[in-house]
Amino acid sequence: MMSVIATGYSGSGWEMALAFLECAGLGSADEELSQWHDAVLEAAPSAPESGPPQPLSPDRQMVLRLREIMDARSPKAPWSFADPRGLWLLDFWASEFPEARFLLFYQRIEKALASAIAQGRMPQEFVSGWQETNAYLMNFQRRHRRRALLLDADLACQHPHSVVSAGRQVGLEIDLADGVGETVAPVSVLERPVEWLLARQFLAEHTGLAAVEAELEATSTPLGEAAANGVPDSDTLIRSYRDLQARLSQLTRVRDEQAELVAALQKQRESLKAEKTNLSAARDEQSKLAAERQKQLDALSTEKMALLKDKASLSAARDQQLKLVAGHQQRLEALSEEKATLLKEKASLISARDEQARLAEERQAELVKAR
Repeated sequence: MMSVIATGYSGSGWEMALAFLECAGLGSADEELSQWHDAVLEAAPSAPESGPPQPLSPDRQMVLRLREIMDARSPKAPWSFADPRGLWLLDFWASEFPEARFLLFYQRIEKALASAIAQGRMPQEFVSGWQETNAYLMNFQRRHRRRALLLDADLACQHPHSVVSAGRQVGLEIDLADGVGETVAPVSVLERPVEWLLARQFLAEHTGLAAVEAELEATSTPLGEAAANGVPDSDTLIRSYRDLQARLSQLTRVRDEQAELVAALQKQRESLKAEKTNLSAARDEQSKLAAERQKQLDALSTEKMALLKDKASLSAARDQQLKLVAGHQQRLEALSEEKATLLKEKASLISARDEQARLAEERQAELVKAR
């Protein structure tokens, strides 16, 4: 599977070569590969920013994940990855994917510095990173001559067909889209005349950078003659300066409006914060009242349970008393019946006694008569 890694120093303007890469069908990587790349960089001890490259080695789990992504692709379908952060993984790609090819782009220092100044970067810091990065790219290209091309980004856009021819030297078959002419993107050093003037002044004070640029030109793949760089005249510089003043004035107005908005938002934030504090205090008070209410309810519940227990106990005692009363009533009824029986027997006995007494008296009378 043919793979192409394209990269360069971030912010140097090499990104203009992306126009050529798009025409050659070698644009940015697909989403799945980009996500893998982002995950590797996020896991790095120090997140890559805009400084010189610090080669990274993904852990085994990330390597296995990458293999899964690659195995899911068609063996005949080429893929590409164009990203300035790809610098941190060049050695990894080279060792893990022998079939990979590398397009290493650089931008000439004058134009690169003008681009960096336009982005608000500090010249000294940028130039230091530009030197270290391009030294790394030259070293990488020397170690992988049969797989890597070091290319001037401007010349790649000015001579796209020469890049196609150079690619064949490292086994890279590039097919440009139909209709691509001699150039694939407009190239002009004078797009930012003020920044260009500042860059030229800085470079005039740091002459040692010319040697680095000469080494880059000697190491890079020749693609053709560079378009002549014109020098902006005073009228162009004045117009550019006035444009910058107008943009600065506009930005100042926007900044002031943003400051007013921020102040209003800050005031609103303080108001919301005070309201939140009041609501928090009210909430705490309600929580306190709720806790007291719950405590009262718990006490009432406890008292209710005690009363219910007492009620149950009294009900049991009442039932016991009723049971005793019923027993007593039964005993009274039995005694009453027994008393009635005894009284009846007593009456019978009295009657029998009276009868015996009468009989005795009659017997006595008969005995008296018999004498």
